[in-house]
Amino acid sequence: MKKLVALLFLTLLVVSCSKDTNDDSDATPTPLEGKWILTNVSCFCDFGNNPDFSGHKITFAGNNLKVENTGVFSFLIDAEGIFTLQDDLITLKNGVQYT
Repeated sequence: MKKLVALLFLTLLVVSCSKDTNDDSDATPTPLEGKWILTNVSCFCDFGNNPDFSGHKITFAGNNLKVENTGVFSFLIDAEGIFTLQDDLITLKNGVQYT
């Protein structure tokens, strides 16, 4: 009888333990999460009077970055993919860093 109870207990223990298939441990939640629209650019460039940067968007989802460039100029070229965030420093997969 003790063996039967022990076997039943072990069976329940094994059945109740399962791997979490929805584990997003690779995705790092960041305060940057969401879609961002470029509103201004700081550089020594001539964009003319009142340039419209609203067609340039970056989306942070977990630790993945997506870039949308529509318009005459392109920003963050080859930046899509995995990024890391440490303090206020964003490091892209190509090694370029932004603060």
